Order: sequence, then structure tokens, then C-alpha cells
Amino acid sequence: ISKAIDGSTYGMLVNAFYGLRVDDEEISLNVADVNKVVAVYESLDDGTPTLDVLGFVSGLDLDTNTVKGEVLRGEVSGAIAQLVSAPTPETVRIVYLSQATFQVGERVTFLESAIKTNLQIIQSGNYNNITDKFTLDKGQREEFYDYARLVRNRNAAAPNKKLLVVYDQFAVPANDKGDFYTANSYEADVF
Repeated sequence: ISKAIDGSTYGMLVNAFYGLRVDDEEISLNVADVNKVVAVYESLDDGTPTLDVLGFVSGLDLDTNTVKGEVLRGEVSGAIAQLVSAPTPETVRIVYLSQATFQVGERVTFLESAIKTNLQIIQSGNYNNITDKFTLDKGQREEFYDYARLVRNRNAAAPNKKLLVVYDQFAVPANDKGDFYTANSYEADVF
């Protein structure tokens, strides 16, 4: 899941409430059940940050045949990335999970959907990766279950441009009408 967060400079709207501005020490994600923050990207300009886009041959129907959150691996580069979205049948938006990056022409494997295909195009995103400036507070307390938030690390400079936060979240499908969830529904290492 990705979420854009506005701030108070670079032409962004000012929010009067703490936790809803990019320069606050704690930034609310306004959702519960966040398991992991994959990336926090700050825009390079006054626009919204954009993710890297990978382009493949037509006929793969990536918009319907891939799984949001699945991992991609490059055979030559060794690059590993997480799929955030598939906006078209030929393209996917990704966040790198490795230092290595994909190379045009190499074979890329989608690990969950088992698609193997050669990479045709790489379009770099518009962002500065500031993930290491934040720690995730999942919002889980003994007394209550709160929204997840990003907590800026001590001595880390506050961002002043729009942010894009990509995170993994537990989600129950909207059409699920028969399951009951309790604290025991989650694996112990999640907490």
C-alpha cells in the first residue's frame, strides 16, 4: 500500500492537526495493522514522489496476473524489489529491496505469480529515499489498538516536501463475511 502525505512547504496544504504534516516528529498513517514500512520517499521537487516503473512486453496482463506486494528478482543483476502496483498490462511500479537495481534486457521473475519475462524499460521515479530517518510505531498497545505512525529518528532532519510511504498491512478482503480475528490470528513475530 502506498500513501501520499502533504506538508507545509513547497506549495503544499497546511494541516492544523499534529501527525498529519511531513515535518511532525510523528506522522500518522491513519490505518491500523501496518506490519512493515517498505519505503519512505520524499519528492525531489514540489510534485508528488513517484515510484520506479518497469516495462515489459505486451500480452502478460500484469495488471491482472500479478499480486500486489509480491517480490521480483533479476537473474543478472540480482536486484530484488517489491511490486506496489501494476497500472497497465505492461508496467509495474516497484520499490527496491536491495542495493542492486534491474538492468534492461535481463530476465525478471515474479516470485508469487511465477511470471518470467525480459525487462524492456526502466523509468526512474521522482524521490529521495529517506526510509532510514523513520521508525515504525505499529500502534499496538496493551489497552487499545491505535493507528500506525512513522516516528522520526532522533537528530534526523525533518522532510519539507511531499512524502510517499509504502507499507505492508494486514488486510481482510471486503467480501470476507465469515472469519473472526483475534490477537491469536497473527503470528507471534508480527508483534
